[in-house]
Parts: sequence; structure tokens; C-alpha cells
Amino acid sequence: MTKWLRWLRGDTYGTSKNPFAVFGKFILSVWIAIIAFCAVGMAWIFITDPGAFSEPETVQTCRTVEYNGGVIDTCDYLAP
Repeated sequence: MTKWLRWLRGDTYGTSKNPFAVFGKFILSVWIAIIAFCAVGMAWIFITDPGAFSEPETVQTCRTVEYNGGVIDTCDYLAP
């Protein structure tokens, strides 16, 4: 933690103590931490339930109905 704070403040060799650079480093480090946290969360979800990352199976239930004396097959109107 102290190493991160020293890097953030610019106490290491060859770094600037410009406030904009410090703020930019802070935003960059928080952004990377959020991405890492989300990646770990997605990996945990994938490990516990791999089926959550696959497309659901489409089940078509077709019926034949009568409409105004004619017969309609509902499979003709379902999208594949």
C-alpha cells in the first residue's frame, strides 16, 4: 500500500509531482482495480455456473389452430 501511495504522489525517481499527473495516476489505478474486480467476479460466476455464459436453447412449441374455418400452423409464424 505504501509503495502505491509513493508511486501515486510521485516520490519515486524520475516522476513528476504535478497535481494533474497525481490525479491521472489515481484515476488509472482505480480504473484498473475496478476492471480486475469485475474480471474476478465474472471468473467466479463462470466457475460456479458455466451455463450462465451460454445461449439458452430455443424450444419451439408448434400448434395447429383453426381460424375462420381455416387451419394455421403456428410454426410458420415463429422466428427461428
